[in-house]
Amino acid sequence: MPGFLTDYACNRALDHLFQTPPDEFLWVGLSRLRANKTGLIEEPEGCGYARVRVPFNGIAHAENGSVSNTAPITFATPTGHWGAIACLFVATSENWGYVLGMADLSPQQLILAGDPAATVQPGALYVSQT
Repeated sequence: MPGFLTDYACNRALDHLFQTPPDEFLWVGLSRLRANKTGLIEEPEGCGYARVRVPFNGIAHAENGSVSNTAPITFATPTGHWGAIACLFVATSENWGYVLGMADLSPQQLILAGDPAATVQPGALYVSQT
């Protein structure tokens, strides 16, 4: 018979992942690939692109089986074409690490040289356990 985690357990699991990362920071990045369960990403290379460091308190405590950012997350201004960005992701390190969660952009965003810095508004990066 199939079972499930309670809302309380889902919230605690999300808090464990997003509130207590190994180095007290999470890193938000952009990927040209759509969100997927394997965590496979394809980031822009060069042209001013870098993941953005988010302190662990920059992610709200889990509620109703989901977490979201509490403050704006702003990327650098692109100095070249980053291409069509399909999703945002949260990872455990600045360059490699593990992808903890992903969210598709709808619609995808084409980021070109000279565009203003991409910003994720508070609450817009939403990751759910359900």
